[in-house]
Amino acid sequence: FPVTIGVWGNTVKIEVTDIDATDKTFTINVYETIEGVDILKESFTNLSRDTTAVDGYNKSMYIQNVINKKSLFIRIVDNTSVASTLMPQEVVITSITGGADGSLPTETDVSNGWDLYSNPDDVDVDLLINSGYVTATTFGVQTKMKAICESRRDCRALLDTPYSELSMSPTTDLTDWRNTVQNFNSYWTSLDAPWIKIVDNITGGVEIDIPASGFTAQIFARVSNVKNPWNAAAGTQLSGNIGVISSSYFTILGLSVSYTPSQQDALYGAGINPYVTRSGAGTLRWGQKTQQIKASATNRENVVVLSILIENSVKIYLNNVVFELN
Repeated sequence: FPVTIGVWGNTVKIEVTDIDATDKTFTINVYETIEGVDILKESFTNLSRDTTAVDGYNKSMYIQNVINKKSLFIRIVDNTSVASTLMPQEVVITSITGGADGSLPTETDVSNGWDLYSNPDDVDVDLLINSGYVTATTFGVQTKMKAICESRRDCRALLDTPYSELSMSPTTDLTDWRNTVQNFNSYWTSLDAPWIKIVDNITGGVEIDIPASGFTAQIFARVSNVKNPWNAAAGTQLSGNIGVISSSYFTILGLSVSYTPSQQDALYGAGINPYVTRSGAGTLRWGQKTQQIKASATNRENVVVLSILIENSVKIYLNNVVFELN
């Protein structure tokens, strides 16, 4: 039987057809209902309930192997207690109902999930991405990410500001939140603002605001690819439009909040890296501070990245000479 996940799954329909009682094969078509019209999305032909069945190219025809590896819409569970020689009944286009989105993960759930990254021997990682898990009063996820980076000493956390606290006029909600609520003092974390306004082309062109940390990770990847890891992950620079964000999945409209130059200065002074929109360039990151409060070399990201690179290189070398005679 087919299953889908979430309320969206209620728009998915299936059809079972082309049943061949001799070859013991059949077809499953998958439809999605869009604005009241059933649109054919996928078609899987020559399916079999025989786990050993293969086609002329020696590829599996077993229903679970085919659909569960290829379908973007459904998953299949074959009832193996029923003989594999028994064919399914023909089914006209029929809705799969009963989908539910379930409960949102709690802050504790997400924090516990980050424990998977606590041991550097288990997971090799450079950047931890916050993905907007923060509110005006709760930042436990950020605290866990910070603790992991400080313990590992080989990665950094890219953090987001709460969507409700982005205002810098007429109040200074954002700098107040950073200085008096979150109040981190660590060069293992960076904090960016505001959120990025996009058109979500995947779900029908809805305008939404999404956190900046994913885009910041994109910029760090680009600076490592185009220049060097120890270059600043910000600005256009002389080559590569390093700090300009882009996407092939959705349209970037700009920023959820546009800060004036004086507000950008206030944010940067508080250790918040602002995103800005520049005519002819696009939306880009315009800062590279860590959240270390004291003014020193390590309140700049590129210095910390360089020190991590040096320390990791030394560790790799020394691991090869442990147990050698002095």
